[in-house]
Amino acid sequence: MIEKAFKILEAITQTRGNNSLNIICDKVDIPRSTVHRILTTMKECEMVDYDPDKGYLLSGKLIRMCLAGLGDRDFLDVAIPVAQELNSHIRETISINVLVGYERTCVYRVEGNMEIIRNVKIGTHNPLFIGSTGKVLASGLSGKRYEEAQDYSIAQGKINPENLEKINAVIKKCRENGYAISVQERYDGCWSMAVPVMNPITQEMLGTLSISSVLERYTKENAEWYLKLLKESARKIQLRLF
Repeated sequence: MIEKAFKILEAITQTRGNNSLNIICDKVDIPRSTVHRILTTMKECEMVDYDPDKGYLLSGKLIRMCLAGLGDRDFLDVAIPVAQELNSHIRETISINVLVGYERTCVYRVEGNMEIIRNVKIGTHNPLFIGSTGKVLASGLSGKRYEEAQDYSIAQGKINPENLEKINAVIKKCRENGYAISVQERYDGCWSMAVPVMNPITQEMLGTLSISSVLERYTKENAEWYLKLLKESARKIQLRLF
């Protein structure tokens, strides 16, 4: 039974965006009733979540457990209190995302006071190269890994191969500036800003810290203020890691 559960979890990572019960069954070649029973148990144990639009997803709890096993526990232990502190200061939605495969995954999120922003859940997978967080995480890739991420996003229908030149220019600018802003790129009436959180020793990107808000709050003054706060918070995380 444990072997079957692992096969199902692996299938979920391979079919993101359309994780219906039938598709998972096709991937694992396990009877439908057995797959359904295992998924029900894993959902009760908070190992998977169910989204009506996307089907079954790895839960935020499971992802955090995996990150802890990979040695990233310190990052989340440090980053979460900083995200909470920032949220209490500006009352906007603050998120922490990391790279999982060729997608970005929300591993922590503290909601602001605007209902319209509550469009992402912990454990949600979203594409790279789109949105402020997707751009920042993509900017941390290089060489073959960057090309593979683009091929994956094209195959998933998330980006258009005809726009690669423009996309590459945007990612290059993001890499140079150290942040990205997205205005109504993924959700109408919303904007977001993200910065990388780097390992100060290896310069590896550990993840991103982002602010999401409503369009009415997108002003030059707010953007400058939020960017300052995000960079200060990212630096605070980096310093507390050592």
